[in-house]
Amino acid sequence: NIALWLNDAPNEHKPIGYILSLEGADSIVTPACLEKSYHTGLRAVGPAHYGPGRYANGTDATGKLTAQGRDLLKEMDRLNIILDATHLCDDAFWDALSFYQGP
Repeated sequence: NIALWLNDAPNEHKPIGYILSLEGADSIVTPACLEKSYHTGLRAVGPAHYGPGRYANGTDATGKLTAQGRDLLKEMDRLNIILDATHLCDDAFWDALSFYQGP
């Protein structure tokens, strides 16, 4: 609650929050493995990082999502996981936006 931060109480005792995010999803061996990570707290995923990847092409690469990438986005959508498009190359970015229905 933001109101907890808008008072004169010392900050050392105020609560903080975070969102567990994965930047570059190649460590998710298959889209089916994503649910396990979700149950351990993962709430945002960037399908790619640098260059070509298992799911998408990232920074300094070209090309759309892979077939596995589309499957990953379907599973992310089902689990309501945030799509982090930060490192997607332009082709993969627009492909993901035209396909992904989740947050």
